[in-house]
Amino acid sequence: EVANGILTQSIVDPSALTLALIPAGTGNDWPRTWQIPSDIKGAVRVLSEGHTCLQSAGLIQYHLNGLPCTRWFVNVAGCGFDAAVAAAANKAKENGRSGYLTYVFQLVQTLFRYKEVASHLQINQQSILVDLFAVLAGIGKYAGNGMMLVPEANPASNQFSITLVKKIPRLKVVRNLPKLFNGRFTTMREVSILQGSKLAINAGRNLLLQADGESLGEAPVTFEIFPARIKLVVPRPNQPPK
Repeated sequence: EVANGILTQSIVDPSALTLALIPAGTGNDWPRTWQIPSDIKGAVRVLSEGHTCLQSAGLIQYHLNGLPCTRWFVNVAGCGFDAAVAAAANKAKENGRSGYLTYVFQLVQTLFRYKEVASHLQINQQSILVDLFAVLAGIGKYAGNGMMLVPEANPASNQFSITLVKKIPRLKVVRNLPKLFNGRFTTMREVSILQGSKLAINAGRNLLLQADGESLGEAPVTFEIFPARIKLVVPRPNQPPK
């Protein structure tokens, strides 16, 4: 929400403002990419040292109830299974249930209800027709409470790292759940790692969208990256995380 406020205001160049992160949320996936300590004292120490770095931001054009909308994101956004899990987890949170175990429960429960959606992806000039399980556009590496879903992402890059998952057997997903936390799931033949500054998605039926863990709307959707858009307080000066 704060990043969207910075990026949508028109008075000052967004990169002239400095944003500091103190991890106090449910997942804390954005600061995890930057290796900002998860404890308050460690995060405040990073803040007090005052090192900064510029990172990219993504602009999403999407639809909500048939109406066009826009929103910025700064970590990971995606369509398909991850968005369905986010919707279920956010609904559970509204009912007072949150945390890592709640997210994992919603992930497993959603897994056996979710059906792939016939989709058309346009990544820069590359066109892909796919029965889509999930597609994620990453600026940061982590989403879903510490899962390394976009392991090749670099927040200082001028390209999204894109994780594309085609139709996949459900039991294969279950067997490989631990690999979601170290990025090794990308070795599965159903998974592709791509790059692009722009990603457009059209779907044959309802395809949900999430951005930074927030449920937004549905396809058609377009993601576009804007380099050096947000200035962050980070542990090392002018050094994007590896």
